[in-house]
Amino acid sequence: MDPRERTILILTSASHFMAHFAMLLFPAIAVPLSADLGITYSEAMALSFPGYAAFGLVALPAGFLTTHLSARVLLILGNGTIGLAALGAAIFGDHQSLPWWWFGVGIGAGMYHPVGMTLISNNIRARGRAIGIQGVFGNLGIAGGPLCGALLAYLVGWRWAFGLLSLLGLTTFLLIISLRFDESVVTPTSRHQDEVATGFMGRMRLFLVLALAMILSGFVYRAFHSLAPKHLGEILLSDVRSIASGKANLWGGIFVAGALLVGTVGQLVGGRLADRMPLVRGYILFHLLSLPFLFGVALLSGFTLPLAAAGFAFFSLGMQPFENSLVARFIPPRWRGVGYGLKFILSFGIGAVGVYYAGWMEADSGTANAVFWLWPSVVGIILLGVIILLLERRLGGNRC
Repeated sequence: MDPRERTILILTSASHFMAHFAMLLFPAIAVPLSADLGITYSEAMALSFPGYAAFGLVALPAGFLTTHLSARVLLILGNGTIGLAALGAAIFGDHQSLPWWWFGVGIGAGMYHPVGMTLISNNIRARGRAIGIQGVFGNLGIAGGPLCGALLAYLVGWRWAFGLLSLLGLTTFLLIISLRFDESVVTPTSRHQDEVATGFMGRMRLFLVLALAMILSGFVYRAFHSLAPKHLGEILLSDVRSIASGKANLWGGIFVAGALLVGTVGQLVGGRLADRMPLVRGYILFHLLSLPFLFGVALLSGFTLPLAAAGFAFFSLGMQPFENSLVARFIPPRWRGVGYGLKFILSFGIGAVGVYYAGWMEADSGTANAVFWLWPSVVGIILLGVIILLLERRLGGNRC
């Protein structure tokens, strides 16, 4: 990896961390925030919907902007928006205004994925490895968001969690301003990362089926991560005093952070394998292996519960280098920003419905049942992966 590629990887990794740290902060502070504002947990989670919707919906406009503006400029805008909106939430956030500040955070965070993934897929030769490495930093953000949010909310209040988010966002903003790099397109080193050998309509059919899988994947992602801190905390510290004091929520955030740190290993493994094996097969395999651990999170208790959460994180996050590489295979370099924009508007925008699912199912039947009934979506992703594999063979393209 040459100095230009290393600079790109550093800046995309830092921005990926920020995007996920921001989006995983809210579930960890929802319990203390609801107590402070005098609302229910489901009402608190509903306040986050505009931000999570924006996180996905801004992806397509950001993808179109990659065809007109440099990725560096767009990364600067995204991180600056996170920093300023989080500062507003920390100082001025209340029941009425908090959804709007969180909406701003969602816009800033949502710009990363189409921009960063286009930059990596077009400008770094070892694509799968680079996707895995920047994925590790995204997973550190996924783990750090619940951990820092729960810890700060417990010790000094939920506003300080937004204050930390603002500090990190503005620091990343200044880092990107200080570094410049060339954005010339390069050819990937792995044959598994080559563009699929079929015509325009064939590519579109493959991308359409992948899009359906990504919708389900986004739903599972958002619902699981919304439910996990509360579920793990209240199962492992189930006494009324721990729940009322916020201690259960704190430990839930810690356990989820630990599980998601294991997911960083899965991201590295998935990134390495994405350069070495057919992408669709890896995509199917990782989702299939995640399913038993999902059942474990819903059904187990005691020390085996965090282990099950860690296993689910390993495979559900480890599949992401395969998924992101498949988008690059099906979409030409010029339009990859638009392709990734469509991916993330589907997976994160429509997937934001998972927030409402989490609140509704938790209120109706508890978090364990809510986690359990995510399994049909995972099975649906696996079946759609099989369809992609069969369709690719029928179209006569190179192997997925």
